[in-house]
Order: sequence, then C-alpha cells, then structure tokens
Amino acid sequence: MAGRIIACATYVPFLRLTRAEYRKAWGRCAADISEKAVADFDEDAVTMAVEAGRQVLALVDAAGVRVLALASTTLPYAEKMAAGTVAAALGLPEKVTSVELGTSARAGTEALLSALALLGGEEATALVLAADCPAAGPGEDLDHALGAAACAFVLAAGSGGVEFEGAASRVTERLGERFVPRGAVRIRDVGVRTYTGEAYAATVGAVVRDLLERLGRRPGDYRYVVLPQFDGRQTASLGRRLGFTSEQMEAGLIFARVGDTGVCASLLGFCAVLEQASPGDRILVAGYGSGCGGQALSFVVREPVLRPPHGLHYWLERKRYIDYLHYLKLRLKEQLL
Repeated sequence: MAGRIIACATYVPFLRLTRAEYRKAWGRCAADISEKAVADFDEDAVTMAVEAGRQVLALVDAAGVRVLALASTTLPYAEKMAAGTVAAALGLPEKVTSVELGTSARAGTEALLSALALLGGEEATALVLAADCPAAGPGEDLDHALGAAACAFVLAAGSGGVEFEGAASRVTERLGERFVPRGAVRIRDVGVRTYTGEAYAATVGAVVRDLLERLGRRPGDYRYVVLPQFDGRQTASLGRRLGFTSEQMEAGLIFARVGDTGVCASLLGFCAVLEQASPGDRILVAGYGSGCGGQALSFVVREPVLRPPHGLHYWLERKRYIDYLHYLKLRLKEQLL
C-alpha cells in the first residue's frame, strides 16, 4: 500500500457553545472544553463534507479523482448513499470508486487506509472526506463534549507530499462502550467513565506500540503525534504514558476548542499538524472506535501539502457564541426532521 497526501482542508461550523453555558444550565460541565463547535440548523455531515471538499478540490484537478472515501457516523440516511450526493455536489466523475464508512469514530482513519488501498495509477487521485456532528441526550454527560467539524485530504501515488509509511490495527470487544442502537440517533454508553477510559487507553496504546515495533521506531522518532481526542486530559495522559512529550502532541491537540468531533477526532488535529510540518518531519496519527478498535498510521513529510488560504486557524477563530437555549433549539430541530 503506497501513497501520499498532497493536499488537505478543514471546516468548522460558525456557532460555538462555551463551557460556561453548560455550567450555567446544569451547574457543571463534564468535558474539559473551553468551547465546542455546533452545527447550525442547515448543516449536517454531508454539507460539512462538501464544504471541506470544495476547498481542497480548488487546489487540484477534480477530474482526476478516481476514489472517494467518505467517513461519518451521522450521515442523514440510514440507507441511502451519501457519497453520490457529495460526488454530485463536488462535480466528481461518475466513474469514481466510492466507499462509505461510519459504524464508529475510527471511520476517519479507516477512510484514509481504504483510499490508500484503492489508489491506482500515477495519474489518479483519491479524495478522503471525514465529517461528523455526533449527538447525545441534552441531560447526559456525553453531550457536553460533542462537537462538529469536517476535513478533507487528497491522496496520490508516486513520490513527494506526505508519504504513508505503514499502519497497525487492533480490534477487541468492549460491550456497552459508546454505541447507537439501530433506529436511534443519540449516543449512549454504560455511564462508567473509568470503563470507557480504560478501553480507549488500552486499545490506542497497544496499537501505537504495535506500529512502533513494526517500523522499528521509538517515540522520539516522531516530530508530531496525534491521538484520538474524545477527552483532552485523557489524550494527554495516554501520550505521556506512551513516551511522547507535550511538544510532540501540542500542535495536534485541538479538543478544547472544538470538542469531540467523531470521525474527525484525530484527523482534524492531523490537518493542524500538516499545516505547519516541514520536510523530514515524521507524524504518527491514531484512530479509535468505541466497541472497540484502534489504528495507528505513520507518515513522513517529503514536501509540504497544498492547503487553501483559509486554514484551520481561520475556522477556529471564525465563530459566533450561542447560549444554551439556542443550542437546545438546534437539538430539537434534529429530532423533528
């Protein structure tokens, strides 16, 4: 499996809800966020994916896209292709090979690996889109962290760009850890934070060690490390236990400003890193899906990626704060549609 990332783009919704609003409404905030991004009434996973896709396709020739990999846990239909909608909106060729992934937040890194596996000749490119706006019940602790965002990558064969070096994967069973039953739209879990935290740390930790062993690397060989971000303190703690420094992780830690963005939970941080990485830098990116499974991917920067004029910093600073009542109205809208 050979390939490289040649371009990336991001999108973060305009609306923000602060930690203080949760404390005002509920007397506490169960997530270590300063604020989180909130999808507006006319936004969903498809519209956000299209926005990120438009930005990245402004940098390359859309006619050359032969693979489309779409990742989301919150696509609007339980059965109906969303890839067709996205492809039509972006003007992609009808002959594009498409895959949709979405049974867990690990779908983001799964989409990257799927696109790399499907990428063919030297002239072809692959478009990877990850977009999510997960939701839980308003009175549940899970809801406090859940945000929204999208990111896009263009992959190509050949040399240059950000070269894929290898991956490791693990899967196991953790019954009751973060799930959405068929026919439901809101995330649930067993409500035992220690249990879910142990599952995350054990799985991501093991798969990162697997990758390092497979490639003959040490933690210090990586300039940047991006771990799945469903909880800021937990992510930082796991990184330290794996032997990574705060300097290696700092650039990719954006949870506190956007929240838990589902399939984008590590890919958004990956984009933040790609926007500042230099040739020779190595990057480790991990994905995690509750239930549970993990993936770890290794990249090395040969050339900086193409990126649009408006990078992630622009989207993070472009915002309007809303109160908790406004937020509840948006959640009610989701139930009525």
